[in-house]
Amino acid sequence: MHTGSARRIFNYRLSRARRISENVFRNLSARFRVLRKPLLLEPEKVKKIIKILANLYLVTGEETQEATVRFIVCKM
Repeated sequence: MHTGSARRIFNYRLSRARRISENVFRNLSARFRVLRKPLLLEPEKVKKIIKILANLYLVTGEETQEATVRFIVCKM
């Protein structure tokens, strides 16, 4: 494969992955207020919070209540 083609393919895939992750985070922050400002926590706790919120987003659909999210974040 030509190097220019390989670079173009890599850049396309990188751009697509970035776009997808930005869209996911935008959807999460639209649903959960806690993500609209900086999380002043250790990186490991932030990873856990993001994973929990992503799962809540998928499982609960539109019916997630803010109290549930606040409870989970406080328990970490």
